[in-house]
Amino acid sequence: MASGSVRRVAPVASATKTRIPGLAIALGLMACGPDEGARGLDTQLHDSAGIRIVDNARPPEGSRLAWRIGPEPSLSIGVLEGDEPHMLFAVRDATRLADGRIVVANGGSAELRFGREPVWGVWGDLVAVGVSSRYEIKALEADGSLVRIVRREHIPREVTSAEVDAHIEGRRFFNEANRREYRSVPVAEHFPVFTSIMSDGLDHLWVREYDLPGEERGAPLWSVFDPEGRVLGFVETPAALTIYEIGPDYILGKLVSELGVESVQVWPLDRSGG
Repeated sequence: MASGSVRRVAPVASATKTRIPGLAIALGLMACGPDEGARGLDTQLHDSAGIRIVDNARPPEGSRLAWRIGPEPSLSIGVLEGDEPHMLFAVRDATRLADGRIVVANGGSAELRFGREPVWGVWGDLVAVGVSSRYEIKALEADGSLVRIVRREHIPREVTSAEVDAHIEGRRFFNEANRREYRSVPVAEHFPVFTSIMSDGLDHLWVREYDLPGEERGAPLWSVFDPEGRVLGFVETPAALTIYEIGPDYILGKLVSELGVESVQVWPLDRSGG
């Protein structure tokens, strides 16, 4: 995290809740334990030259892992007007301490409030590395040794010229020369398969699915893998929530209101399958 003064506030127990009516993320189709979602899904494990390879089938379309995210955040930090420590702008990162306090890297004031760098590439004791053009994630040890390869079934979708044109038309350019230069950039043959990866407090790997043009989802969709790389299923997270951290029983992230007010929120996460 960036250097600066540290101000920790807002224990979870004493925070005021911000209610968001009608926002409920229902994830469950299968009543099962936290890591039992993989039952019934085709996963093949084999070793090659000492490297564990995990090949996973894609979870059924429309299915969801039997975890639930609460209908509203249990904590929300961020106000339009009020005490200065709670007025946030350009939040870059956030984390929850063991005692329940929230630490926020607030870019607007160039100081640290309520942090650490994002851990999207860390997977337990390993580093997860993926290229968005292929559904394959490599897990490396600290010395760079490759120890695991996790794959998931995916059918690539080609990029059409009409979609390229629509993308270019939707951008703003300084002048026509800038537009021509942008159009001359080589175009990938296929759309990405995912947009980001991150691990949670129980060493599960979360991989966010890419939204194809015209097929955008109402809420972000993630494929979740257990610590060994076996796919458990799909999970949806609250719409418009930028996720910084996923703990054993919570999701921590930033939400920006229609008025542009930034809030750092904690959402409850129930993995029991109920």
